[in-house]
Amino acid sequence: MAAGMDRKGQTTVEFALTAVLLLFLLFVLVDFSVMLYVNLTMQHAVRQATRSAVVRKGEGDPRGELIREIRDNSNGLYDKNALPEKEPMVTVITPSAADPPAGAVVADTGEAGELIAVSLKYSWPLLTPLFRSFFSGGAYDFTVRVTMKNEP
Repeated sequence: MAAGMDRKGQTTVEFALTAVLLLFLLFVLVDFSVMLYVNLTMQHAVRQATRSAVVRKGEGDPRGELIREIRDNSNGLYDKNALPEKEPMVTVITPSAADPPAGAVVADTGEAGELIAVSLKYSWPLLTPLFRSFFSGGAYDFTVRVTMKNEP
């Protein structure tokens, strides 16, 4: 009879130990899923904005339009970028250039036949404390890039 009394709280202790691990894994899974969602959403936004820029030539402020398109297609994530510099880098590569310019930021999106390369650096802060320690600064930093040829 005494042996049965010793095991009375065993299930509660086992559940408490297991629940901590399961909750941690659940939060890491959610954090990882949000990381992928943010990355894919920003990739889509930059792709759509670049496509719009190569199709609509000579209408208004091309750089401002590009940023507006990214903001409109990002489901509100463009403004949640944790980096102080949120604007994308736009590089125009002329067909005659032997080497593309390294990180040259231009005001427009180039002429017909030229390549436009748009890249956006992004930082998403993670929520799970232990998972956050695996990333520098506790945030998931990534860059999305799109290159398209300007249409005539």
